[in-house]
Amino acid sequence: MDTMGWDTVFVCAMDQVNVGLRNNTGDLVTEFVYSDGDVRVEGVFGPWQLVPGGSNKRLRFQTPIVSGKLTLAGRSYDLAGVVPQMELQLAFIDSVSTSTVQDLVFDLQVPGAGPGDATPGAVTTITADATGKVPPGSPAWGVLHDVLPACLIAHREELAYIFASVNLVPPGSASWLAPHAYDYVYVQPAAGDTGYLGVLSVVTPRDTSKLPRAIDTSLLTGEHPLCFMISPDLFLSHVVMPALPSAYGHGAKPGNFVARDGEVHNNGRLSCGTFRRGLIDYHPYLTSLTIRVDGNRVVSAASGRFDITGLRKAYVNFSLGASNICRYDTAKGKISFATDPKPSHHYDIHIPKWEKWIGGIGGPVVLGIVYGVTTGVTTGVANSVSSSLGTDGKLSIAAVAPIAVHWQGLSTFDVQEAGLSNAFYLRGAFAAAD
Repeated sequence: MDTMGWDTVFVCAMDQVNVGLRNNTGDLVTEFVYSDGDVRVEGVFGPWQLVPGGSNKRLRFQTPIVSGKLTLAGRSYDLAGVVPQMELQLAFIDSVSTSTVQDLVFDLQVPGAGPGDATPGAVTTITADATGKVPPGSPAWGVLHDVLPACLIAHREELAYIFASVNLVPPGSASWLAPHAYDYVYVQPAAGDTGYLGVLSVVTPRDTSKLPRAIDTSLLTGEHPLCFMISPDLFLSHVVMPALPSAYGHGAKPGNFVARDGEVHNNGRLSCGTFRRGLIDYHPYLTSLTIRVDGNRVVSAASGRFDITGLRKAYVNFSLGASNICRYDTAKGKISFATDPKPSHHYDIHIPKWEKWIGGIGGPVVLGIVYGVTTGVTTGVANSVSSSLGTDGKLSIAAVAPIAVHWQGLSTFDVQEAGLSNAFYLRGAFAAAD
């Protein structure tokens, strides 16, 4: 999965958007009246509905007329049961209740020139009546087609419906998701399929003007109304890295780890603790550590050194690798990273006048010591990611995601799938607000 340069992608399926619209009809235009010369249109809208056909910033809505009439030059046309389809846009505005929140709402500014008009705030009639009750050849059809945009614009102050709210200063555990820039997008994976409304954001100050307003459709299975993903960079720097000091231990501090170019690296030596072989202690340390995301796993590569105690100027250089596969337990609702059962390691022994010494009785002993120490270090590094994130899967992303971006009607994110696929993703459903 690809976040396409964005740090977070939070997506709500069309059906769930329509649940919100249906449950909040009071925040939409209901009764309407509009006059222009000898044309008068009036009536009552039923619940609006998001329908397929939109793209990017443009969303298509059916706005059914429960009752109403159009009067043209003294002649009346019954509009009951007519279902106009409109192409509308959204915009983020300051919340009227919270200064640190931006609300995603309807943006009705100007009549559109035609379907696909990307003018900000364009309001375009796709069809005056999707049911065919008012046939395209009827005088009423053409008039209704032309006056609907002006009618909706005239009543835009009545539109109070909020699709989603972006928290610019999320509290506590969600603060790392605070957006510096954000946008919305509508995507439809295939013609006729359900559509999705998404909120995209970056959490660091940077130019987003050239980032695609798009969503990787591999996130959208059609089975889950709510999907969330974060970039590999964000996952490593804010989920993996904060837990590494405790995982590595032996005096490791937060400053010993840095995120750079989509990877986590060490900053200075990392002690691997003390390994006793016989009556002698050995003190290996890492000089290099790289942690990155590769597909469905977190991959660690490290190298280091330790002195062979008792032998002057004798030491061992070693390197190792491990990968931890991301798993999600549906029954328990927990995520974990499996311990690598077969981590790799390699070592080079450096002893002055090696050729003479290795032939003596000490050679096998030294080889046993080196193998034991490097195996112990390798096991520790291989276990570090799984232990840092917790094999019991106690990750809090599902709790903090709805704090950063709150969808209409969302109380709790009921996670049903989670994992790594380059990006870290969650899929699930709404646990409705009380």
